[in-house]
Amino acid sequence: MIKSLFIFLLCCIAQTHFAQSPPYLFQNLFGNPTRFELAQSVNKFNNDYLVISHNDGFNNGNIEIDLRLIDENGIITTLKNISLPNINLVTTPRKPSINWLDTSIFIVGRMAGNVWHGMLWKIDKNLDTLWHKEYTNPIADSALQFASSLVVSDGLIVYGSSGQFDFGDCFIMKVDFNGNELWRKTVQVPGQIGGILKMVHSLDKGFVCYQQIIYPNTDTDYRVVKYDSLFNQIWANTYYTPFKDYEGNFIETSDSNYVICNGYTDVMLAGVMGTPKSRNNLLKINKNNGSVIWNKKYGTAGNFTELLNVQELDNGNLMTIGLHVTAYVGPKPKGAYVTHVMLTNSVGDSLNYQTVFADSSSTVNRLRDFCKTNTGYFFVGDAADVNIGSNAQNWLIKADINICFLADCSSLTGLPSFNNTNTIKIYPNPAQHFISITAPYNQSATIKIIDILGSIVLQQELKNETSTINTTMLPNGTYILQFTQNETIFNQSLIINH
Repeated sequence: MIKSLFIFLLCCIAQTHFAQSPPYLFQNLFGNPTRFELAQSVNKFNNDYLVISHNDGFNNGNIEIDLRLIDENGIITTLKNISLPNINLVTTPRKPSINWLDTSIFIVGRMAGNVWHGMLWKIDKNLDTLWHKEYTNPIADSALQFASSLVVSDGLIVYGSSGQFDFGDCFIMKVDFNGNELWRKTVQVPGQIGGILKMVHSLDKGFVCYQQIIYPNTDTDYRVVKYDSLFNQIWANTYYTPFKDYEGNFIETSDSNYVICNGYTDVMLAGVMGTPKSRNNLLKINKNNGSVIWNKKYGTAGNFTELLNVQELDNGNLMTIGLHVTAYVGPKPKGAYVTHVMLTNSVGDSLNYQTVFADSSSTVNRLRDFCKTNTGYFFVGDAADVNIGSNAQNWLIKADINICFLADCSSLTGLPSFNNTNTIKIYPNPAQHFISITAPYNQSATIKIIDILGSIVLQQELKNETSTINTTMLPNGTYILQFTQNETIFNQSLIINH
């Protein structure tokens, strides 16, 4: 909600337009420029590509869902609209699930109103709606919000959150291919839950859930839970950070491990509810227990810098898309949103970083999803003109097979990264009375220990390669240990148990 308000205010206060965009291979703005239209996902579908977006104001001010097929050249060949009379329908930025046996598409979302109801649509290969189902929460005044779904052999696994609006329990439901509910379950964990953001059906036939944990007005952490094929929990791991981070995305890689992308907040200006200064963040975790294999943050901390999506390419490299607030180059508005696309190798080293923006009238533009084509990659999102206020158009842009949007990308380089898992050692953890910290020493660094409410309970300057911290006076519990040196900021969960 806060982030959406910021984007709206950003549109209203920006004073100038972007300069003319460079000669991209292909880009297109489509939809009605007097409405808010947002392309959220793109999938290869038969011989074409399926773009799903939602729009405001299409029919008597309702929020509705648009389905489009585009060909290899980016030309729209089919457009269908999903609507219900006098009802707001909201889809999600997650990809739909496709049953390739009968080429049907399953789209999830919510029916917005006083109480949100979960919605599920089945769409045929011509983009016509075969049926839609509505699911309610039996608890009074409680909502269901579906994030996405997975096709399994005998039906569909639908997941999201159950509770009040953006907060609630993690929700999992199984339905048959006609949408008839077979079972449902909710999962509670400490703190308030933003629900299951992403679920993957792992290569070992289990399920892995990427969850959001929200501590009111202080922090957002992320949790990964591994289930077997019957949804019995195998392991769970929470990745603690000191501030509110951005949700990003979660994938399984070809080696059966997992990668998380998001925006990692280094500093929150003006208190815990102030302006976040964040960095692009990639985290690879182990399939057996969720432990960190490597964690890299890219560039320096800036306003609302984040990674929205990640995919693994055929060669094992990772491609990510994100956004940041920037003055950029030339007569562009200070504080405008622009998109960036980054390519890394399989261990997270940044190989190629490109800033991409829409046509000259757009000052807020975001890419949310991408897919491989026969000749390159399609990316989709939205672009807004400051003169239209909160309205936006769907944005489609194409890169070649080398992830290049321009005629020549030979001069592009990657972003510097910092691999904290290999250079900083904190032990023992859990700790009793002392912890030791070993880090490369080139100049003094600062260590802070932050409690779950965001308060700094211990701060000390480090002047040696190995330092010892006395934790005797700290109560038992879970903390964030924050290491700062130059522009490097590293946070790790610390457990104290005397």
